[in-house]
Amino acid sequence: MMYLKNYPISISAILIFLFFSTLSSPCMAHPDILMINSYHKGYPWTDDLVKTTIGAMKERFRDCNLYVEYMDTKRIKTAGYLNLFQKIMEEKYRNRRPDIVIVSDDNAFRFILHTHKKLFPGTPVLFMGVNNFEPAMITGHPEITGVVQSVNIEDTIRVALTLTPGFKRVAVIYDNTATGRGYRKQVLETEESFEGLDFIHLNGALLSTDEMLERVETLPANSIILLCIWVRDKTGAYVPWERTYPEITKRSPVPVYGVIDYMLDFGVLGGMVQSPKYHALEAAGMAERILRGESPARIPVHMRSHNVLMFDYRAIRKWNIDEERLPDGVIINRPKGLYYKYRKWVWGAFGTLCFLLLVIMILLGNIIRRKRAEAALAEREEWYRSLFEGSLDAIVITTEDGRILDANAAWCRLFGYKKEELSGLNVSRGWADPMQREIWQKELKEKGSVRDYEFKGIGKDGIVRDLLLSTTVRKDAEGNVAYQNICRDITEQKEAEKRVTRSEKRFRDLFDSVSDLIYTQDLEGRFLTANRALSRIFGYEVGELIGRKASDFMKPEWRSLFEKEYLEGIKSCGHHEGITAYFTRGGRKIYIEYHSNLVLPEEGEPYISGTGRDVTERVLTERQIKKVQDQLQQAQKMEAIGTLAGGISHDFNNLLQAIMGYTQIIMMGKDRDDPDLGRLKEIEKAAQRASELTQQLLTFSRKVESKLRPVDLNLEVRAVEKLLKRTIPKMIRIELHLQEGLKIINADPAQMEQVMMNLGVNARDAMPDGGKLVIKTENVILDEEYSRTHMGAVPGEYVLLSISDTGHGMDRETLEHIFEPFYTTKETGKGTGLGLSMVYGIVKNHQGYIACSSEPGEGTTFRIYFPAIESGTMEQEAEKDEERDAPGGNETILLVDDEAFLRELGAEMLGRFGYTVLQAENGETALEIYEKKRAEISLIVLDLIMPGMGGKKCLEEILRMNPRAKVVIASGYSVNGSPQDVLDAGARGYIRKPYDLRQMLDAVREALDEKD
Repeated sequence: MMYLKNYPISISAILIFLFFSTLSSPCMAHPDILMINSYHKGYPWTDDLVKTTIGAMKERFRDCNLYVEYMDTKRIKTAGYLNLFQKIMEEKYRNRRPDIVIVSDDNAFRFILHTHKKLFPGTPVLFMGVNNFEPAMITGHPEITGVVQSVNIEDTIRVALTLTPGFKRVAVIYDNTATGRGYRKQVLETEESFEGLDFIHLNGALLSTDEMLERVETLPANSIILLCIWVRDKTGAYVPWERTYPEITKRSPVPVYGVIDYMLDFGVLGGMVQSPKYHALEAAGMAERILRGESPARIPVHMRSHNVLMFDYRAIRKWNIDEERLPDGVIINRPKGLYYKYRKWVWGAFGTLCFLLLVIMILLGNIIRRKRAEAALAEREEWYRSLFEGSLDAIVITTEDGRILDANAAWCRLFGYKKEELSGLNVSRGWADPMQREIWQKELKEKGSVRDYEFKGIGKDGIVRDLLLSTTVRKDAEGNVAYQNICRDITEQKEAEKRVTRSEKRFRDLFDSVSDLIYTQDLEGRFLTANRALSRIFGYEVGELIGRKASDFMKPEWRSLFEKEYLEGIKSCGHHEGITAYFTRGGRKIYIEYHSNLVLPEEGEPYISGTGRDVTERVLTERQIKKVQDQLQQAQKMEAIGTLAGGISHDFNNLLQAIMGYTQIIMMGKDRDDPDLGRLKEIEKAAQRASELTQQLLTFSRKVESKLRPVDLNLEVRAVEKLLKRTIPKMIRIELHLQEGLKIINADPAQMEQVMMNLGVNARDAMPDGGKLVIKTENVILDEEYSRTHMGAVPGEYVLLSISDTGHGMDRETLEHIFEPFYTTKETGKGTGLGLSMVYGIVKNHQGYIACSSEPGEGTTFRIYFPAIESGTMEQEAEKDEERDAPGGNETILLVDDEAFLRELGAEMLGRFGYTVLQAENGETALEIYEKKRAEISLIVLDLIMPGMGGKKCLEEILRMNPRAKVVIASGYSVNGSPQDVLDAGARGYIRKPYDLRQMLDAVREALDEKD
């Protein structure tokens, strides 16, 4: 019980304001309020906050729903625990979005700052009890406001100077929790105001509880203690406050002042203390404004919370403090007055007097009523006698041992006796089975009465009947006991029930033996009956199904369709049929094909009768077939597009050869200061860009050469990360999750870089406002089941490269076309549509598998599977010398190509560097020339793709004629296998089309100089 020396005017004003604001504002309909507390239940600060907040919100919103969660961070606060708490919150509130989230104290506040957008996006947040608050913490969070917990340490010390003057030292006790650090900061800010006072800090980060108590015991007389908080010492263990605080005040040789009101119950003298009740009321007022529609951004954070002067009466007496010296404030634990000491005896005596007066009045009333009752008794006796005799039920009154005292005419008819035969007759003769009588007697003794007890009765004529007996025990004024028995003949009723039972059993046996589902429902969709087949498939007993709607077993979002389509369809059309998905008791999804009809009986309410069948296997099989068909069609389409792209690129390469070749030849004849040289270089650059475009098409069609070698994909990812950081905006954060011990893959490092750069740039374009790009590697195994449902995947060990972004995502239609050449969602001029098609080609060229998952607004993830190999030696590519002169020679070269202009171009290019060039338009002509001039020809440059005899066949014939012949293959791609296959067949080198002058001369010179 608290006694106010003077009521604080500010608190009264707050209460009056809150009261009238509740009357004037219209109540919000059923708001959902979630309260997350940093500490545990039983912690006094938290308990008072929760209790006051719930009470205040219930006053303002009578029908509000409150959910309270405790983080328990006083006792445990690890990263793993906080992650687990976040997952629990995600699961609990996945489908339940509160209208406001109220958090108390620093740990809950920091938790909501980090998880708000994920757990409760857009939901207003109100904090209270936060000590370590900076306005910058909520910058960019317009939905967050609250009340900062600020204790008035300066006024507490000034009060101490008034009550216990002369002290020179203040021992401040606080721990290393978030609250303790907040109090420490406020103490340090206050020290400057008290020049001449020495502040000693007993810090829980440096002291154990025992060490702190020893320091307290040794404090000099010219000291006071300021107790802020102590629930965790340097050992990290949780120290219960209810054990520590009494110990501090008990051992302290000097007065102890506090900052929280509940400390005063443990010997603390007092001070300008923070009360969770006032704190919660202030926050509740802000919460009401938010719930009534006011934006949190328009409600400024209350940087100073309410404090109140409070003192403990026992501590005042302990330290001999004159109450007249106390400033206006609250005094608790004051001894009660004389009235309160003896108020139980006073009220007891008054109650006894009132009771005696009441008894007297009751006795007078009873006397009057008795006189009146005696006058009516005779009349009632006659009336009850007429009812007794006129009753259709058999009534008999007996003694405890069964001797008949009275029986009506109906009983005499039922058992075949006359009135004059009843004298001395015992009712036990009317029981056909003595065991039934014993059971009846036992139940009567235990309960004092028996209702509707069935037994076999036998009459004077020996006929056995089914009877229903109800017995009541009566006592007269002298205490004599009598049994009042009422019997009813139910023989015909029992026979009728047996006939109905047999009929129902036959129907039920038939009903339950059918393999199909059979049911009846009322017009709200609730099951009235259900057979065993339906019970078995849903996993519920029949009794558990009765009364429940079929929609209870559906997804919540489908239940409205059940009401609108199914029930309304039956009511309007008289029938409904289809296939619907349900969930069994075990959570398994099943599909039921049903046929329901409306039944309108002549009597009774209309109902729904229907049958169903489990078609889960059929539906899943059909879906699987459709999925595989779609994958097959997509694979065939991509293969057809690849073939077309490869063919176009081959012809386009030949055209580019003429442009690039003749441009390079003309440039060779120009001086460096020739004005046309710059234009020719631009032509060369344009042709080179076109060549790169054809290379992208060839990469998609998997008709380019890949320089495969053992590769550690983690090294390539780290290298690409550096490139991406220079390429994409800084507002996009790149995260790497690379598995240690990653298996080696056989890959072309340059093409791996192309894959990751293309996907990284696409991710950048999908996140114009910033986001997160996550690159992950891991070892995985694809099994037969996965490969069977994903066209193109092959079982085995793989290295999985996952690239995810948090961008705007893609819809299903876009996903179906992303790997097609020239398909792009970008604006004209901002993309060719070849980036992802090239990625697709590279992955397929590496015998890999690529999959993409995306949803609008949910980001995109590409998963690329590369086959793992046994660890190999990873070589570094030697840098090319770009500065050396192009080599020439004086040998004779046979140039074989089906395109005339390419032959002329090649001849001119080689001729300018001293070579003699012979030309052949096909393989057959090349063989004829070689057979005639074998001795002159030093090298053959052979096109791989030609009509008639192809390059590979021509190579075989030349080598058959001369196994030592030197042949270099020229091609943009290889139709019959990779260029390595041709090199393995005997070719000395490879020239890629369109010809690059330096690359062509290097390949020719290298082949000519090669020793046999």
